[in-house]
Amino acid sequence: MEAQSGRSSIFILDSDPFRADKLVRYFESAGGVHESSPANAFKAIMQQRPRLLVARMSLVAGKDFAFLRALRRNSATAGLPVLVVANKDESALIQAAQQAGATQVLVGADVQAAIDAACELLPQGPCPDDYEEKSPDSLKDLYARACRRIRNERYVEAAADLKAILQKKPHAPEVLVSLAVALRHMGKRDAAVKSLNRAALLFAATGKDAKAKDIYEQLSKSDPAAKNPYMVLAERKIEEDRPFQAMKLYERAADLWPRDIRIKTRLVEVYEDLARTDLKYESLAAVLRMEVNALRGISSDHEEKEWLEDEDETLGDGAMQFVDEVSESKTPEERRRSPRVPLVTHSLSLDKHKDPLPAVDVSMTGIGFKPLDEKFEVGQVFHFDLLSMGEVQIKKLTARVMRVTRGVVGAQFEKLSSRQSKRLQDLCES
Repeated sequence: MEAQSGRSSIFILDSDPFRADKLVRYFESAGGVHESSPANAFKAIMQQRPRLLVARMSLVAGKDFAFLRALRRNSATAGLPVLVVANKDESALIQAAQQAGATQVLVGADVQAAIDAACELLPQGPCPDDYEEKSPDSLKDLYARACRRIRNERYVEAAADLKAILQKKPHAPEVLVSLAVALRHMGKRDAAVKSLNRAALLFAATGKDAKAKDIYEQLSKSDPAAKNPYMVLAERKIEEDRPFQAMKLYERAADLWPRDIRIKTRLVEVYEDLARTDLKYESLAAVLRMEVNALRGISSDHEEKEWLEDEDETLGDGAMQFVDEVSESKTPEERRRSPRVPLVTHSLSLDKHKDPLPAVDVSMTGIGFKPLDEKFEVGQVFHFDLLSMGEVQIKKLTARVMRVTRGVVGAQFEKLSSRQSKRLQDLCES
């Protein structure tokens, strides 16, 4: 390692040659230099004081941060800005590094985050510009440059970079989100909204539900007529005569927005369409229709016929209670602690070779479900996995049948593990 003679430098102390090379290349015009040995780095710094030291925590933490303490004790380097980059958020180490003289500790940082933090700590002006103006080696480098330009409020140039990426990679939702940011700052609101809508559709199509939901809800705040990306995709599947794929999209949307009547109404219609060839969807449609009516505040004749065989089935003010919650051994207070939660996209898998049974509702003490063609008897003990949209959510549950009515079986859980109880609680509270 040789520092550039007569020039102040950005000193990188890092044992990872790839990561260090990225930093050195960025700070090339400022005399960026690299060393992987703390002892050699200390000697070089004593020979020529750099403008900034960027060091990995693992290389300066040994012997109670003796490296940093030695820098602070020497008058020539006492004021040297030191950025320490840590892989993990370990509060004790971070505190020790700061006490030893670290100017800033950056946790879990990638190369770009380290560059940004280093630029902020530089005591003699901003980061060098010439590296940024070089032709990026890849789309990833071009995207990094666009993000830097956004942070530096160079929105027109950032938008140009992002559009260049989209020409080669049009289905990149993260790029579309960044483009929307640049366009919004340029005053092009309609174009920014269009870019965000495209991003939300791509996030939804690729299963990134949290990001799709966040974008849609942000758009809805300023425009109540904003289109739900899942409904847009589902309607496309309907037009393509692919109702099963449309059903999956509506089910995901119903999980994300459980009180949206529009979504659940369309899901009922899709269930009814699928019921023409598979009767199990008829039960799903009936259950979901009850939930839609409940959201609308409409009583359901179907619900009464389905659950109440006679007047003895009712409790108190007529509220319908699940079988394990009306046990004579349970007090009203205990029953209130186990409220029923309607289930729409869940099912019970008793046998991997047979179709799952549609779930109706669940509580911390039991579950209701549609038996379809299966036969159940009171007192029967059975084992099952609880699925959500076909994927296992809770494994190896055991339950005992407590009631069999027309179309609905009520069962009480037995011997729940702590893990199963936690997942049931999460489900009941969601």
